Amino acid sequence: MEDIDAAQERALIVKEVFSNRQTEQMNRAFYTLSIVVVIILPLGLLTILLGINVGSIPWTESPRGF
Repeated sequence: MEDIDAAQERALIVKEVFSNRQTEQMNRAFYTLSIVVVIILPLGLLTILLGINVGSIPWTESPRGF
């Protein structure tokens, strides 16, 4: 009976370790994703703003402008 209880405790410990590792990997993935999003979103916004054909953008009439 004691062996079964010890095996159960070890199984719970292994499960907890696995869960902690999985959580750590997910946190690293989310951190990397957030860094990529911080870089990509402003560039996308800038691209959208510069891609709009409106006459009020500065230097639209200049050959050196947009």
